[in-house]
Amino acid sequence: MAPDAAVKMMPTTAIPGDIFMGGYPIMWPDENSPWDLAFELSAESIVNEIKWYQPPTTWPLSNAFRGWDERSIIGSRQIVADDWVCRDYNPITSIQWWGSYPGWQDPTPPPTGPPMFNISIWTDVPAGIGLPFSHPGTCIWQITVPREATRERFVGFDEYPGHFTDACFAYTIDLPEEAWFYQTPGIYWLCVAAEDPMGMSMQWGWKTRLREESPAPDAAVRTLDPTNPFPGAMWMLGDPITDGLGAWDTSFQLTSETVLTYSKWAQPPMPYNPPDTYIGWNEPSVYGYYQIAADDWVCFSRQPVSDIHWWGSFLGWMYKEIPPREMLPSGFHIAIWTDVPAPPEEGFSHPGRCIWAKTFDINSVAISFAGWDIDPRDPMMQPEACFRFDLDLPNGDWFYQGGEPPNIYWLSIAAVYDHLEFPPNQVWGWKTRPKVDSL
Repeated sequence: MAPDAAVKMMPTTAIPGDIFMGGYPIMWPDENSPWDLAFELSAESIVNEIKWYQPPTTWPLSNAFRGWDERSIIGSRQIVADDWVCRDYNPITSIQWWGSYPGWQDPTPPPTGPPMFNISIWTDVPAGIGLPFSHPGTCIWQITVPREATRERFVGFDEYPGHFTDACFAYTIDLPEEAWFYQTPGIYWLCVAAEDPMGMSMQWGWKTRLREESPAPDAAVRTLDPTNPFPGAMWMLGDPITDGLGAWDTSFQLTSETVLTYSKWAQPPMPYNPPDTYIGWNEPSVYGYYQIAADDWVCFSRQPVSDIHWWGSFLGWMYKEIPPREMLPSGFHIAIWTDVPAPPEEGFSHPGRCIWAKTFDINSVAISFAGWDIDPRDPMMQPEACFRFDLDLPNGDWFYQGGEPPNIYWLSIAAVYDHLEFPPNQVWGWKTRPKVDSL
């Protein structure tokens, strides 16, 4: 449980290093009835899972790869595709592949390399359905990425009889979330091809690897038609990549980034009767004004705070719709403080020193109607509209707490009205809740 009641406090501005100057706990109706503030803190963990791993194979040295660069260029005589097996529903969020330029042996990539890469995913047509080998069916996903976005880097050399010895490069792209590829379990085909509308770059090829070392169902294929894929395009003509040693695959890796979110602290408003109502009032908390409000919480793990959710209202606002823009704060100032425990004789616990502080523009905060406030101090008062505020912290702003958990911290949230000389009559307040119901 949180050790003590929320507080109204000074100073009303906060930067890291500032010290609690004064304040008092939020009590009603007497000094033995503490109140907290309504908020939740969440933590995100990012888990990278390899969905398919088919890197180049080495021989005889660790930086020499067995295989060659199979030409794969949009609009040329051929592009290349290879099959892979999806075993779960997690999306593809990152793609890595290996390739080289025929005869280029410098570890520095050629300046005249292709300006773009065309990457597409296709359905599967099993062997025996029209042809004795499996091959792509229909293109269901496609993206074009600039070469400079692929983090091209030297990783070794290609060596294979009858082919050039080439400098081998690895390419990696992290897909934007709107381009993640979601799929059901099954077999799919990946096509990676260089794209050069002007035809001025060096040739590029996708790195091959001997098929016997791959768990994929069949060999990679040279696609002769179509060579300019787009969603809906159907595979028409091609053949497996084989030679005297057998069937060959291409080198690539598919990764899924999964974001796991769990609650670090949950202290939502306390429901009341009738439904969709909450007991409590909105404690004014305005940055640089006469008071801000803060409440304590207990950190039980080292996972950083990545999301902050809180509840509040605007004085006298009794509509489900969010107040007009001119009445809203320009943003919110959020700070985290150390804890000063209550002395054993008399007094109360309170914030100590500010250790993290950020101001977030109102446009970065999602605001939604949550219900109605019933103020126990004046039950005859017309209920105010209560709103929920959701903030996903940018990765660089996550709060990482030090020391061995558990640790007690304080959170202060204050509306910022730097676009107005004085806060409006409908000033923002942070939603209170009886402390007896706090975690």
